[in-house]
Amino acid sequence: MTTSQEARDKNIEEYNKTADAYDLWCQENILMQKYCYHSTFAEMEKEGIEGKTFMEVGCGPCPIGQRLAAKGAKKIYGLDISSEMIEAARKNLTEMGIVDKFELVCSDIFDDKFALPEKVDCVILSYTITTFINNYDMLAKILSQCSK
Repeated sequence: MTTSQEARDKNIEEYNKTADAYDLWCQENILMQKYCYHSTFAEMEKEGIEGKTFMEVGCGPCPIGQRLAAKGAKKIYGLDISSEMIEAARKNLTEMGIVDKFELVCSDIFDDKFALPEKVDCVILSYTITTFINNYDMLAKILSQCSK
């Protein structure tokens, strides 16, 4: 039987292998660029984006964070377990001239030692919540340690 740590290590390995392909897909896929996360943004816009601090969990190349920065977010924490995904994000955000709005963190949100230096206004778990969070206690722990 696979332990939780072995499963996390396997995820890291797989995400590191696919970082470049995923980044390219995010840049070239019209659906990703124009329509993905529509309902997520609609909800965030109701609450307001400008001047707020966000954390995008499982950020990959930060497609959500890029839109948040364009809409006036004060700061975006991009969190991913894959160092390759973080480096792809850093490269793109630098090329776009918006890297100063981001703090990119390579870490596992389920690690008991994980902590942000500040609480954020909004935690975005779009992919993570459907893939890795399998009970309310996991979700409550993440939100309590990260959000205001």
